[in-house]
Amino acid sequence: HQQATLADLMDENFALRRSLYGDEVIGKDNLQMISIAQKHNSAAKFSGSGGAIVGLCREPAKFSSVREELQAAGFVCVPLFANKAPPMKKATMSMSAFVPMVSDEGSK
Repeated sequence: HQQATLADLMDENFALRRSLYGDEVIGKDNLQMISIAQKHNSAAKFSGSGGAIVGLCREPAKFSSVREELQAAGFVCVPLFANKAPPMKKATMSMSAFVPMVSDEGSK
């Protein structure tokens, strides 16, 4: 139930952003990524200010088809998995999420 609610909220978030800024500001590539995800019944929204999205498959069996279509369109698709670590004490709790990007040029 919580996953379905999260997926719906992600879609609402993107729809609101699109209505506020319009397709020209959102950009063709960003709209294409969202469209591919939605075509496969996945929720999708920007992970930040644009240029990348985060998606949630409502039907996990469709992940491979979403990934294949995103990659065929020239996008990178990285699966993310929830950390099953035990809860932290409230006093020490902090949260940070990121996907490090390393270019080939950095190793030269």
